[in-house]
Amino acid sequence: MKRLNNLSILDSIKFVLVTLVAVTALNAQDVKQGIRLIDVEKYTEARNFFDNLIKSNPKNADAYYWLGKLDIKEGKTDQAQADFQKGIDANKENALNYVGIGQVQLIKNDSTSAIKQFDQALDMTDSKDANIMIAIADAYLGSDAKNFGRAIDLLSKAKTVSKKNPAIFQRLGDIYLRMVNGSLAIQNYQTAIDYDSANVKAHIGIGQIYAKIKNYADAEANFTAAITVDPSFAPAFKEFGEYYYSRKDYVKAADMYKKYIDFSEATSDKLERYATMLYLAKDYNTAITVINQVNQKGGKPDAQLQHVLAYSYFSIDDSQNGIAAFDKYFQMTDPKEITSTDYDYLGKLQVKAGNDSLAIENFKKAISLDSTRADLHGDIASLYFKNKKWDDAAKEYELKEKASGKPLKVIEYYNLGQAYYKMSNFKMADTTYAKMIQLSPDQPIGYYYRALSNAQLDPESEQGLAKPHYERFIEVVTKMGPEQQAKFKNHLIEAYSYLGYFYYLKKDNATSRQYWTKVLELDPTDAKAKEALKALK
Repeated sequence: MKRLNNLSILDSIKFVLVTLVAVTALNAQDVKQGIRLIDVEKYTEARNFFDNLIKSNPKNADAYYWLGKLDIKEGKTDQAQADFQKGIDANKENALNYVGIGQVQLIKNDSTSAIKQFDQALDMTDSKDANIMIAIADAYLGSDAKNFGRAIDLLSKAKTVSKKNPAIFQRLGDIYLRMVNGSLAIQNYQTAIDYDSANVKAHIGIGQIYAKIKNYADAEANFTAAITVDPSFAPAFKEFGEYYYSRKDYVKAADMYKKYIDFSEATSDKLERYATMLYLAKDYNTAITVINQVNQKGGKPDAQLQHVLAYSYFSIDDSQNGIAAFDKYFQMTDPKEITSTDYDYLGKLQVKAGNDSLAIENFKKAISLDSTRADLHGDIASLYFKNKKWDDAAKEYELKEKASGKPLKVIEYYNLGQAYYKMSNFKMADTTYAKMIQLSPDQPIGYYYRALSNAQLDPESEQGLAKPHYERFIEVVTKMGPEQQAKFKNHLIEAYSYLGYFYYLKKDNATSRQYWTKVLELDPTDAKAKEALKALK
């Protein structure tokens, strides 16, 4: 009977041990799905998952641990400590939550207390549980603590307990990456891949190292491998996107970042980064859609995001929304942060909206912040010219020419000449059209207006100041095709009339008659030409 009792006791112990192993395995299987949600940054789903897991099994200490780890990722340190303590209360024999408490102490810069917690977890498992050692290494990696030597020692011991465990080598790679030891990082990452070719985090780590040393071919190969072995692992697409961003390949960067968001959780921070990439990729309409999506979430208004929104509207010539976006951005940001380009873009949108006076005001602000923006004097001048403010227009064109040290554009010389002409400053008009002709000698209009300006300087035509310019005008126009000549018909009549009159004054009747005849060829009804020819007979 005594032997039977002993057997019953042994059987009972075996039953308890088997049950504990089964429960532990079940818990591990339960939390595996939640861990995946954390890894792919689906934090809201992960929290719901662990909350429900705890409701269904309040004694699931592993669930409390991973809920605490999620708290740390979201910056909720006090909540994390509370969850780890709940895990300990649920099962004092579960070492993971002591590791969690230790990580909280590390975050609070209390290394001494952290080490006590870690040592307790190790003692509870007789330093034979590789997962506990990995968890402690993760705690060091997840804090600002620089004591990576202890983490390396622990992982080295873990290798003796769990040989060929890819997670150990992947963590070693992470530590050496943080220590900026690329060679050892790659060595350990590669070992992790040798033991598990689908170790996506190791592929990402190698890709990051090669990207930093500008070995772009190998960086891209490893990022590609990462999204191949695990096509829904969101952080792989994030790192691939940042890689393309560093290469200024913004189209691919935006594409990768969209997949990152699709496979994780669309937070405001991610959407803001994505919107910036879309703007740089010149996909302005999508950038606007994404930014409006962020704003609809009702979070704290972000000045930088508003900045990108304003620039996106500018890029698609949406003056109404663009002006509103810039106005809101100016309200949100420190005036010292507003740039010359901001005022420039707002001014250009106001031009499109017909707000010329406000546009001029903002162009002037832009110039005040950046004196090299001589081009904006031209924009201001064109607005003054449009509004027939000839003196102001002339001054701005002069400022542009002086500030840039370069000739104006052909159209600007034309406008400046017109402004001088309207102001009766015929000498400066002549000088300006001469500069226009230097830039575009095949355009007849410059010669025509030089002739007009000189005609005003010589109203009686006695000196013939306009003569060479009318002659050159005629020469250029008559070399053109019939259709183009037709556009200058009235100008030609004027030129021929001037020359006919000039030669009449010089008593060169034959030459005078030739020019008046050309007038009649263009317009047989021209009364002045008919009168002149009668007089010449």
